[in-house]
Amino acid sequence: MGNCLGVEAPSGGDSFVDVLFFPDSGMPCKNFRSAKGCTRKNCKAIHDQGSSLLSFLSHLNGAKKTMEICVFTITCDEVG
Repeated sequence: MGNCLGVEAPSGGDSFVDVLFFPDSGMPCKNFRSAKGCTRKNCKAIHDQGSSLLSFLSHLNGAKKTMEICVFTITCDEVG
């Protein structure tokens, strides 16, 4: 296992560390984050603001300058 350490930027800027796991249980609803929200009664998509994809998109949209991303992929069938 590894450790993840978040360090404040020297200039006092906003820094944080977030760990996201994929895949989510399903794809998020495209209308969920819109101004109107989702109005479909039988929508089968995810309506969870805490989904990894929606969290990632929120971080990406909120980035002001740079974003460091580490991606680790396991392709061994025996692992999972």
